[in-house]
Amino acid sequence: MKVGMQKRWLGVKKTAARMWKATSPLLKGKYWIAYILSFTLGFYLFGPARGYERLKEWRPDVNQPTGVESIEALKKEIDALKNDLRKMQSQDEVQEFRFDPKEFRSPLAGEVIKPFEWVNSGGSWKLHAGVDIAAPPGSKVAAAADGTAVKVEELVDGSFSVRIDHGNGWVSLYSNLSRVMIREGDRVARGFVLGTSGVSGYNSEEPCIHFAIYRDNQPVNPEEWISGGSVLVE
Repeated sequence: MKVGMQKRWLGVKKTAARMWKATSPLLKGKYWIAYILSFTLGFYLFGPARGYERLKEWRPDVNQPTGVESIEALKKEIDALKNDLRKMQSQDEVQEFRFDPKEFRSPLAGEVIKPFEWVNSGGSWKLHAGVDIAAPPGSKVAAAADGTAVKVEELVDGSFSVRIDHGNGWVSLYSNLSRVMIREGDRVARGFVLGTSGVSGYNSEEPCIHFAIYRDNQPVNPEEWISGGSVLVE
């Protein structure tokens, strides 16, 4: 009896030794990370967290922006910031630049043939909000002061007009031009040639240009500001 028990025990020990020899390489430290991760994943999927059920219920969020959409949105944000920076810089430039209306000069050398005045037209009074300055067709017309061209347009009669913003609410207008040499947004210095005069005058029978000055959108008499003479047109 004892011999039989001993044989069985030796058989068990041999079997255990073979199993240990076969499995001991798998119990080395480098494998424990895989065991821990496998256990953690299994515990998450089938444990109290019910991760497997959550995965089955998961659906992609169609409202989540794609990579391309995110890049486009970022570009728009950058462009908006650039525009804000330009506006801030423009405001700083305006604050630094204080225009003095005494800088105004006549846009060309010529006689005022129609002054700034109220006129009776067809029984109603209308302000001639500027002056007409005689000018042979093709005469050079220059900026009366430093500023920025804010509007360049063609009128119904085929002539052109230019509006220049000088800052501090001061704006000058040049009409009846046959040709213009600047574009909207251009910075001009006093004396810079804007264009050439046309053939027919602005509500005038003689060839001329119409020149007007506005302060805070209200017309003022240009002759009160251009008495210093005309600009030097090269």
